[in-house]
Amino acid sequence: MCKALLFLFVIYRITIVLILNAIYNFLMVQKHDQRYKKIFSNPIFIEKLLVSFVNEKFIKDLDFTNMERLDKSFVDSKMKKRESDIIYKINFKGKPIYIYLLLEFQSSVDQTMPLRFLRYILELSESFGKDKDTKFYPAVFPLLLYNGEDKWTAEINPKELYSKTIPEKFIPSFEYYPIIINKIEKKTLLKIHNVVSAIFFLENTSLNEMHKAFDDLIILLKDSSPVEVNGFKVWLNSLLKDRNIDIDEDKLQQLESPQEVLPMFAATLDKMEEEFTYKGKLEGKLEEKKEIAINLLKSSFGFENTSKITGLTIDELKQLKLD
Repeated sequence: MCKALLFLFVIYRITIVLILNAIYNFLMVQKHDQRYKKIFSNPIFIEKLLVSFVNEKFIKDLDFTNMERLDKSFVDSKMKKRESDIIYKINFKGKPIYIYLLLEFQSSVDQTMPLRFLRYILELSESFGKDKDTKFYPAVFPLLLYNGEDKWTAEINPKELYSKTIPEKFIPSFEYYPIIINKIEKKTLLKIHNVVSAIFFLENTSLNEMHKAFDDLIILLKDSSPVEVNGFKVWLNSLLKDRNIDIDEDKLQQLESPQEVLPMFAATLDKMEEEFTYKGKLEGKLEEKKEIAINLLKSSFGFENTSKITGLTIDELKQLKLD
């Protein structure tokens, strides 16, 4: 009876940890999502993203001088509920088209992404309606920006998700354009001197490598306008704030060039190791696992079963003091 109660208690504790971890990850994704949404709410950054990271010929014929972000009050109520997408209207050879940017920062890959894009495009088309002169619906360019930890494995065409039991011509078919941040090599990013490449470069840089990365970031940002530098400054400041790193806001506002901004952030990183929120969380989880493991071992669960429940290795379990 005692063992059964202890086992239920262990399961309860593990479940609580998993739930709290899921909530924490969700909040981090939301913050990450909002950080990118703020950046790409400025047409300058959308232009940099399209020109530098979309390898399609039609991009060179886009008229960026009249690009405007679409207010969601003009689209269907279903679209308004989604906070992870950005819509721009832009002219292509004198005709209006729409850029639909979907931000996807979940740690796991959504294998239904082609169907999501299909549904979103149909909703947009219904909201826009047909052009009065041409009688056609305006074209929508579906663009995915993914920065999850996992490798992107989802199909880019919905037809790949359907059984081939009927002729292919009856199956929905189109492609969205994926920009997978964690797949872009640093040497490629170093050849693209703009603020978006700098952001992607930093995303692909670990905490231990971050100090070394600032020289490269200065090169990436050297040709950027004050507006771009300010956007990068706000983005990086938001990133560090999410990790509970204090920034001198007054001093930050006075900095205008990469040569001024980046050294300040580099100095701030000196505090990150001791103040970094994740570190405290990981240590807390480890101590909790050890406490659970000790109780299990005292109840004769054995090293192998305890290892499976807590995730600690058998060598780690043998080092625990059971007294």
